[in-house]
Amino acid sequence: MNVNHFFLIIAFVLGAIFIFFKPLDLKFDNPNEVAQLELETFTVYELTKEGLKSITKGSRGERYENRNEANDIDFTDNSKQFSQNMKADFGRQQDNKVMLNGNVRYKREDGLIFKSQEAAYNQKSTVVTTKGDFNMYYGDNWVEGTKLYYDATKRQSKSDNVTGLYDITKEQ
Repeated sequence: MNVNHFFLIIAFVLGAIFIFFKPLDLKFDNPNEVAQLELETFTVYELTKEGLKSITKGSRGERYENRNEANDIDFTDNSKQFSQNMKADFGRQQDNKVMLNGNVRYKREDGLIFKSQEAAYNQKSTVVTTKGDFNMYYGDNWVEGTKLYYDATKRQSKSDNVTGLYDITKEQ
């Protein structure tokens, strides 16, 4: 074999390797931030001296220095009078606030249910807010509207563009 053919074949093979096997170009949302903990199909129980405070479940979770993130989140808050459960496609928990996005479903122990595409829940004040459309159900009653503000402790709600069917009976 001619030396020129040998070097030509080597150059061709190396060129093919370079073209077909490019290094992966990994892009991160924030290149300086790396998850401290990653979990797959997890359940996290938060306990206090008083007992079980909250349960968080998900299909994938990441803990960062200042927040927790989870896919397919199922969050239950047992710290107040009524147990409250929230489910969504994605959730972020930071500074006693839970932000939920995508197919949000809220259910309280006494039967109150609402559905939305996004919601924010403050664990200290037990206030749930949405910016977009929502549907709320309580027994046979239903309400739909936008920009829900719901205080679970005071059991009061406010919203815009309200439409609904609510049976108001006065007990004597």
